[in-house]
Amino acid sequence: MASWDEGEPGRVPPEPELKTLVVDLCQTHVWSQDTKLSIREASTQGKRSDTFVVSASWFSSASPREVFVVARPGYRAGRDDALTELAGERGCAPKIYFMGAVGDHHLTISEPAGARVGGDFLRWRPAVWKSKFYGARPDKRLARAYGRAVACVHGLADDLRQECARPPKKPVDALGAATVGGSLAKAPPASWPRRLRAVYRFAAERSSAWARSRLASRFVCSHGDLHGWNVVRTGDAIKILDYEDAHEGSAIQDLARYARKRHRANVETMLRAYHRRAFVGEPLSATQVRDMIFDVEIGLAHEVLYKLTTCPELPGGGCRRFHIPTYVSTVRHLPPGKLPAGPKKQSRAQLDTVEAAYSALDAASNGDDALAADIVAIGVFRASQRRMWALLARNVTEH
Repeated sequence: MASWDEGEPGRVPPEPELKTLVVDLCQTHVWSQDTKLSIREASTQGKRSDTFVVSASWFSSASPREVFVVARPGYRAGRDDALTELAGERGCAPKIYFMGAVGDHHLTISEPAGARVGGDFLRWRPAVWKSKFYGARPDKRLARAYGRAVACVHGLADDLRQECARPPKKPVDALGAATVGGSLAKAPPASWPRRLRAVYRFAAERSSAWARSRLASRFVCSHGDLHGWNVVRTGDAIKILDYEDAHEGSAIQDLARYARKRHRANVETMLRAYHRRAFVGEPLSATQVRDMIFDVEIGLAHEVLYKLTTCPELPGGGCRRFHIPTYVSTVRHLPPGKLPAGPKKQSRAQLDTVEAAYSALDAASNGDDALAADIVAIGVFRASQRRMWALLARNVTEH
């Protein structure tokens, strides 16, 4: 027996036959045939699929209280199915109870994913909810859990090397792979402005010379799409969803996407947890931690360069919504009304900022130890701007 609720207003409801099929599969693969279930529609997050939450009126310690079901019409099983199943077994992703094609749909039944995390675990968490500035402390538990989860995903390549052996689709992931070596960073598209293409080629050619930690020592199964919707929290554990963009790449780029918030304690906690899971039994010194932070700053510079290649496509203003200092210190863009009107394409100042960051990384890797220390301490963008201001002040003084 089963009951169900109607879905979101304005959304085309799924066929009753699909709901019946979902209930039958849940009774077969999760519970028993005599278990009474209720089914309700869930948010699709803009994807072309039907999603449900199925709950049991009675459950035991051996069975879950509810499961999450995704039904994709016309979807063919791909290599990411094997990655998703193995990730569920390893604990990187929610546990999979069933995955396969049934009729015209491809169905996945898994444990509930949990709550979306976003960038909260890299922010300062107030000890008292009313206090925004006083009594705050970093939430190291989630940073530690995230580091372990990313290392878990990267380790999938040990068992599914063929499924992970796909070149990166996004230019930013190709740049990340270039830190390991090889020729995965392809030539930039001819549609990009000439100066932007030159910056991209410079970064692709020099990234492997800049990297200095174990993060760039090997290719891993890079996730490639670690945005807020794909990182969820279940208790104190972090789970990672959606392996469609998984590819052969670098650990640096996945970690850089969540190292934007400059709270060093949390970033260090994340990297230490990653190292313990990825390189079991190997000691980690303070110097190695600093080298890892330096490499993550390389990935952050790649992230900003990639944003400059895509921000003309942003709705409501193109690149004028993309404010680099805000991007590298928070997890969101400033709202359009907070910024002055600007160009829809890349501005000269934005390209100057990225060029300065890459120049700083290059100088630091060629013996400028003071600049390297600044990059680790305050981030590559602030360090490069500080160095540029110091040079300008010196020139004014000399003349």
